Amino acid sequence: MSRASFYTTVNRLQQQQNVEGAELKARLGIDVTQEAQNIDAAQRSYQEQTDRASLEMARNERKRSKWGLGGTLIGFASSFANPIGAIGGALIGGLVSGLGRSSVKPYSGTIANTLPGGDFHNEARMDLSSSVDATNSFISDAVQGQNLLNWTNALSDAVTTYQLGKEVPSMKEGFRDWAVGKPTGGELDSEGNLIGTPTYEGGRSKEGRGLFQGKFGEKMRKNQLPKYKEKLMNEKLKRMLLGEGEVA
Repeated sequence: MSRASFYTTVNRLQQQQNVEGAELKARLGIDVTQEAQNIDAAQRSYQEQTDRASLEMARNERKRSKWGLGGTLIGFASSFANPIGAIGGALIGGLVSGLGRSSVKPYSGTIANTLPGGDFHNEARMDLSSSVDATNSFISDAVQGQNLLNWTNALSDAVTTYQLGKEVPSMKEGFRDWAVGKPTGGELDSEGNLIGTPTYEGGRSKEGRGLFQGKFGEKMRKNQLPKYKEKLMNEKLKRMLLGEGEVA
């Protein structure tokens, strides 16, 4: 082989290597770019899945809150019944709230990592994987703790119902005073029995409201008499202690 042929062969090999190197770099660049695009797509998928999970969890929480409100209202309404009272209303309200909240199943879906395998951008891959694992761990912990949270909130609803129920007697009394007026007049005999006929001051029954003039109004007036007798007795004892003599 002549020297010219040798150099020609060497040049041809070098050119071939340069071409192959350029092709390799091009393919490498394409792979790097493709994997970067895959990571971006997987991150968008992760965000979309997380948003859907957040919306579903928020929707479930609103349902539980409605059950809590419903339980409080039912318990409060039950407090108006004489045999039940504030404590019974609180128990009913708490039970309705707890059972209702528990009937809403917690969100138990998982977030999928849609990123395919690759050889580049390892740090970005690890960040995405860590985010997916942390989110799934949070969802799992929320599912496990939901039952306890339901009954903790139900207890809070029961306390609220009890506090509202304690106001029921004064509300009833205020409504009776508004409807038929406050009793006045009348006397107590020596045995503490109410004699005479009390009159009632104020109240809407004097304004021609038939609802409070019939049997319903009469029942409301009779319900006022025990407290009124107690008031007269206290006044009688007070005068006796002050030395003003016994008051009939």
